[in-house]
Amino acid sequence: MGFHFPSAAGHVVGGIAIVHRRKELAQLRWFILHPTYCGLGLGRELMICAVDFCKDKQYKKIFLWTFDELHAAIHLYRSFGFERVKTRSHLRWGRNLTEERYELDLQGVARSLAS
Repeated sequence: MGFHFPSAAGHVVGGIAIVHRRKELAQLRWFILHPTYCGLGLGRELMICAVDFCKDKQYKKIFLWTFDELHAAIHLYRSFGFERVKTRSHLRWGRNLTEERYELDLQGVARSLAS
């Protein structure tokens, strides 16, 4: 599953994807938004679509991996109830990076977090 939002000029400015991992587990992948459009609420709208999609498909949990340097993304994930469950540091792309795994338990999460 993937969602994207076009700009007024008809160009895609962001996207998000959900990958099926097992019967009740989904992975949030490829969440990207053009920097010009950050801070306008489009990232939140993409997350609402993704979480609602997972609820509709009866997934019980969503997980994602991100880097500890992506503070705005982590803030967004936490605002949806994602919790960090694991960290790992390693050399990637020529530098030391710390990845963090976040999980959201969908049981008890209401559909449409738009409020």
